[in-house]
Amino acid sequence: MKKIFVYCCVIIAAFTSCKEIDLEITPEDYFASGSFWKSNDQVAGAMLGLHSQLRSQQQNLWSLGELRAGTLRDGTSFTGTASLNSAGIITQDIRESAPGISGWAGLYGTIFQVNNFIYQVEKADYLTDAQKGYYLGQAYGLRAFYYFYLFRTYGRVPLVTEPQAAVNTPTSADQAYKARTDTEKETFDFIKSEIDKSEKSFSGNYETKNQKAQWSLAATKMLKTEVYLWSAKVNIDGQSPKIPTPICSWRKLP
Repeated sequence: MKKIFVYCCVIIAAFTSCKEIDLEITPEDYFASGSFWKSNDQVAGAMLGLHSQLRSQQQNLWSLGELRAGTLRDGTSFTGTASLNSAGIITQDIRESAPGISGWAGLYGTIFQVNNFIYQVEKADYLTDAQKGYYLGQAYGLRAFYYFYLFRTYGRVPLVTEPQAAVNTPTSADQAYKARTDTEKETFDFIKSEIDKSEKSFSGNYETKNQKAQWSLAATKMLKTEVYLWSAKVNIDGQSPKIPTPICSWRKLP
């Protein structure tokens, strides 16, 4: 009887200890909120994801840029190729009943991912200063790029810089609401400040980290040039700002 009791105690102890060990182990091939943002490799993977989302926005960026740039014409006198469904955007015939581009062109979902990346990397103590600076240089540059597209179409836009769902999850629509900036100048100053942050974060490092298709210091310099050239053509003084129509594209100034 005593032996049976001892065996039972051993079995119970074994199951109990195994259960405790299982609770402390995280699958190595599965990433969730509690197991991600733990290493440089994971951050590098997240940056690849940001660029994958950038490429997936190709059509939206085309609609906000080239379609409205004045290089295309409606009817049969196209100087390029475009779907007839885009005629309203090409001619700036944008109304409440037919906005052509709605939901901020879907860019805020992508901006949320950039915001979350910045939030996670800024507090990452497992990255060196050089690694952290390069990643933040890329992320700030991407965020400025998206907001520049939004600004040239909408002027005043909501400036969302925190991953609200990750930091403080809203419990109502009112809490999630973000108003537009008061002036176009406020939006544009934010874009310029993002470019400055990107430049400073790169610390003069033009290296592409074997990823020539990713954002780099050279890309930030190109964006900075475009932003300042564009602003030289537009009245953004905080008093009587005017957004020209049609909006210039990424490659063509009005």
